[in-house]
Amino acid sequence: MSAGAQAGRRLFLWLAILVVCLLLWFVGADWRTLVMVGATAAIFAMAIGQIENMLGR
Repeated sequence: MSAGAQAGRRLFLWLAILVVCLLLWFVGADWRTLVMVGATAAIFAMAIGQIENMLGR
C-alpha cells in the first residue's frame, strides 16, 4: 500500500472513531463512556496499523 493510501486509511479510522463518539454523545452517553469507547477504539486502530505494517501492506 502506498504512503498516501496508508495515510488516508489511518485518517478514515480516526474519523470513524470520532463519528462513533459523536453519535454516542447525541444519544446521551456520559463523558466517561465516550472516553472509554474512544480509548478502546484508538487502541484497536493502532493495533490494526501495527499489524498492517508487519505484514507490509
